[in-house]
Amino acid sequence: MNEIGFRNFRRFKELKSLPLGGINLFVGGNNAGKSTVVKGVLLLLDFLKNQKISNSNLFETPKFRFDGPGAHDVNIDTFGRALCWKAKEKEIVFNAAIEEFFVEVCIYSNSPKEEGYADVKYIKLEDQKTDLKFVFDVANGKVQVSSYIEQRMEIQKRIEELEMELKRTEVDLDRMSELELNEENGNKMLDRIAQKSHIEAALKELRKNLESEGIGIETRLQQSLSSSSYSYVYSYLQGLLEFVEIYAKRKKSEKTEIGQKDLAWLEQHLSDFNDVCNRFEHAVQKISVEYLYSHNANQRVIYNKKDENDYVSKSIYEIYNQRITSKSEIGKIVLSWLKDFCAVDDYKVTTIQGEACQFVLKSNGKWIDLADMGRGTIQLVILFVRLASIIKKYQGKTDAPIVLVEEPEQNLHPALQSKLTDLLYQVYDEFNIRFVVETHSEYLVRKCQVIVAECIKQGKFMIENNPFKVFFFDEKEGPYQMVFRENGRFSNEFKSSFYNEASSLAFELF
Repeated sequence: MNEIGFRNFRRFKELKSLPLGGINLFVGGNNAGKSTVVKGVLLLLDFLKNQKISNSNLFETPKFRFDGPGAHDVNIDTFGRALCWKAKEKEIVFNAAIEEFFVEVCIYSNSPKEEGYADVKYIKLEDQKTDLKFVFDVANGKVQVSSYIEQRMEIQKRIEELEMELKRTEVDLDRMSELELNEENGNKMLDRIAQKSHIEAALKELRKNLESEGIGIETRLQQSLSSSSYSYVYSYLQGLLEFVEIYAKRKKSEKTEIGQKDLAWLEQHLSDFNDVCNRFEHAVQKISVEYLYSHNANQRVIYNKKDENDYVSKSIYEIYNQRITSKSEIGKIVLSWLKDFCAVDDYKVTTIQGEACQFVLKSNGKWIDLADMGRGTIQLVILFVRLASIIKKYQGKTDAPIVLVEEPEQNLHPALQSKLTDLLYQVYDEFNIRFVVETHSEYLVRKCQVIVAECIKQGKFMIENNPFKVFFFDEKEGPYQMVFRENGRFSNEFKSSFYNEASSLAFELF
């Protein structure tokens, strides 16, 4: 996923698409919309990936659910809670750039009851590779397909023809201006002037049409009969393919829903439709999101296996089941983090009759229960454990996940908050894992500026492919991207208090 945006979602009446990088830091005040963006990502991906046609009802109307399997951490539950209170219409629009695709989903609800789903009004899909655009008008049962390339080629050819004709007309007018002025020559000149005016008007209109929707065809929307348990977009694309194939087999003399010319155009693009269908489904399904949400650093000695609602217990049991010991390849990485951040020499997870676990750390030659460490250390250990588990989970796979991290700086003093940025960059650089981090920490942002400056100076990357992106969420104006210079400084400024609170207090004290 390269961009995310929406309209009428939560606190945003409109959020223009945010271009995501490798490590994205969302900073800003409370209730400024940082969590809203994360929730939008989870909801849209859940709809595109997990919400599928059931085997029992191949012709069901798609629903956009707020309680889907990939949205259990969103905690929005109903359309009414998702809808922006400033919205003039009861519609929410999500949009995203995924590889070479742009997708937009519009949902609405007319129900007087608060329900955990909304109806889908339309789904738009644009593909840069084939230059095709699909609008699945679910509410009206229609699909529109259009192509930009063909129209541009035809228009460009006609523009070139008219430009040549315009030059000939201008040459004729120059010659006529040298002829003897009489009624016959005057009428010829007036004809040429009118012809020139007509050509110029036609050129203006054609150049304008280069930005139009393209050559398009509208026909009946249908789902594929053979695509149960697939996503709605896949089913609609397959339905279009089946529709064209069925009508293409009929005799030309037989009456069909669409004209023969339109049918021929659709037949011509069958392979492109199939290509779009498979590539988009693959692009969506390979996106994986892991959510490391804010949690209390509880100080338990025993972590119960059956306590599914306890984040710490689940995290520790996961690395135990994955056999991530301090001697394993990934365990050695965890141990290096523990030594750097917590002055810990070793760690181990032991099980108690298979029903519970203990996590102990070795420091200064003594084994200590994790519960007896400070809350900051517990917070860090769980972060390290979760990252190790994610690295193990995606080891050997070509596509790494996007990890959403909520306020990782909790309970940490400034120096460790700064070190977290080094940790994020290491995991991104070595394992290609991308991050979206919600944070209030000035130190994370300051350290990422230092890393950018150092890496550019050392030639590790250029400013153009800098993996860090910082977005400041201004409570009044909404989020905007901070622009890095090559020296790590920002070209623009934070519009409200973020960096300057400490200095302001120091000045007031002075």
